[in-house]
Amino acid sequence: MINLYIKKSVFRTLIDASVFNNLGNYLYLIVFIIYAAQLTENSSLAVSLASLGLFIPSLSGILTGYYADQVTHPYRRLVRIKLIQIGLFAMITVGMLLPKGIVLFLSLWLLGMTSDILGNFSGLIVIKLFKLTLAPQNMNSAFSLSQGLANLTDIFGQALGAGLLTLLHQQFALIALLNLLTFLVSMIILHHAKNQLVDITSPTSVTVQRPQFGMTTKLAAKSLANYHGLLTLIILLTIANLLSGSIEALQNVALLKTPELWLNHYGMTLVCFNVAFTGGLLVGTLSANDFLRHFKLIWICLLLGIAMTIFALLFADPVLSKITTCILLMVAFSIAFLAGKIGPRLSALVVNQVKASQLSETIGFINTLLTLGAPLGAGSFLYLMNQLGIQIGWLIFAGSSAVFVVATLILPFKNRFHLYSRHNA
Repeated sequence: MINLYIKKSVFRTLIDASVFNNLGNYLYLIVFIIYAAQLTENSSLAVSLASLGLFIPSLSGILTGYYADQVTHPYRRLVRIKLIQIGLFAMITVGMLLPKGIVLFLSLWLLGMTSDILGNFSGLIVIKLFKLTLAPQNMNSAFSLSQGLANLTDIFGQALGAGLLTLLHQQFALIALLNLLTFLVSMIILHHAKNQLVDITSPTSVTVQRPQFGMTTKLAAKSLANYHGLLTLIILLTIANLLSGSIEALQNVALLKTPELWLNHYGMTLVCFNVAFTGGLLVGTLSANDFLRHFKLIWICLLLGIAMTIFALLFADPVLSKITTCILLMVAFSIAFLAGKIGPRLSALVVNQVKASQLSETIGFINTLLTLGAPLGAGSFLYLMNQLGIQIGWLIFAGSSAVFVVATLILPFKNRFHLYSRHNA
């Protein structure tokens, strides 16, 4: 991976630009949740919306994937996206100087989501540039390095955001300004390699005659159904993602209402949990040759369900303490570690099984389907938690996770699933 980064200048440029782009996204992520928690009215609702904002932009995967495939000048489009994101965060910076209120919060939320959707769009364009500039045998290394750096940036960005917010005495506008600067640096890095990127991404190299948007979605779903039970496997993983993807949003609200679990203060506790989740995801993604290598995917889902059940029951315990927080952090790491094992295996399976001509539509369809589970689950469980209380909400989540565990034990899987269950599939 490092040799690829050193030898391929265009790849290095795209990675460097993505790092600064991700740094801005993750830094703002934790800060905006803390901003929502400080609203004098409807703070629980605000934190819930801020947490759901983590998932909603990803639901645009099919649409952004469709339009990313039609981009004929990727370099120009990437630069324009960065300029728009800079403009959006200029407005966010000004907005955070104004008195807090629910209307202002919703406006900032929409601006942030727009920037995230544009970020997802640019990410799909970068994937196309990977394909145009790298040999097929280097693709796995490229995506491993890209995803690994994204996870590392997640940890660093959130810790940096919370730390700077404390040092700057809750000056949210300064953090938003720093976000603006990260997008500016990302654009400068791209501009520095303009000649190389323009040479590689001429219109003739990327223009493809494509069907209408609705037809591409149908083709993607149909192609998945034709690949030996792949669609059924993805539906199972969507259910797993519905549960695991809800945890972060639920914990944000639950921690707000349970100061007994705080480590110093709410913001620092939030950072510790987010670092545990991101760290587990990072280790799980990068440790491809660990003891779980020969575990079938269904057993990894089983372990994931058990870990989520334990996590929810700990939060539902009426006797809470700092010791509970430490145990929760360890379980959170385990959940993310197991979840991190699923993504790379599924990605390798899709790349190896699906035709190149259908790969973009299929990846967009899968990403949207998997991502859909997270906000759907988070929205449902957050509603129950806000209506019925923290403990009952967690007990319902624990029951749902237990049902998932039972389902992984009793479902009559066909032998073809075994083809997709191991690391070397």
